[in-house]
Amino acid sequence: MQQNIANAAISVSRPQWDPSRLVSRIVHLGCGAFHRAHQALYTHLLLASGNGDWGICEVNLRSGAGAQLIENLKAQNLLYCVAERGAEHTRQEVIGAIKEALHPGADGCEGILEAMARTETAIVSLTITEKGYCTEASSGNLDFNSPLIKTICRIHSSRSQPLVISLKR
Repeated sequence: MQQNIANAAISVSRPQWDPSRLVSRIVHLGCGAFHRAHQALYTHLLLASGNGDWGICEVNLRSGAGAQLIENLKAQNLLYCVAERGAEHTRQEVIGAIKEALHPGADGCEGILEAMARTETAIVSLTITEKGYCTEASSGNLDFNSPLIKTICRIHSSRSQPLVISLKR
């Protein structure tokens, strides 16, 4: 058995519940550090306080590092560690709120849309942090030279309909 955060001999607080009780009720787009340190952490704390079943389906749409992040989560049994640093000490905790992790390269766009449209999905959330703002530092205006903005404009210009997130089936 390969060691990972789920079974390594490390002294860190771990989830005390059976992960099979979780249901993907939250589909979150943008599985970045901000989300994992905030929304997923608070979901984990709520799970630790009772018998809820609200798990998170993480979706990372970015290529490259985004796909690698999803693969890393899967290799760690969907667990990761958060460190909270204080003046006197650092507290670490393994977070267990993630039920599944998806990426369009591995799971297809249809798989992600299906997760969003499931009957048990109650919330579809997303985070956009400073890396996604794509603004010019000097003016705060949209940076049309940003690779992300260029890609969006290129894709959108080839279509006649407005740019929207759609749940077509």
